[in-house]
Amino acid sequence: MQVHVLYDADGSIASLSGTRKEPEHQGHSAYHPGPGQSIATLDVPGDLEQLRLTELHARLKVVTVDGSPRLTTRA
Repeated sequence: MQVHVLYDADGSIASLSGTRKEPEHQGHSAYHPGPGQSIATLDVPGDLEQLRLTELHARLKVVTVDGSPRLTTRA
């Protein structure tokens, strides 16, 4: 499962939304990053895929590994 993520330089998630793969629902994210923010489409860790978006927002942060952003659980 993938989500669109708006996050800051510290990895704090400002917003996230689900994605759709059906052709009739294709589009783009309406996120507009502010200063110090970035946008990415990221994979949710497999053991958390069953959670609602609000729960994912509360439990996850973004880390950069080898130059690529990834979702990980907060400490």
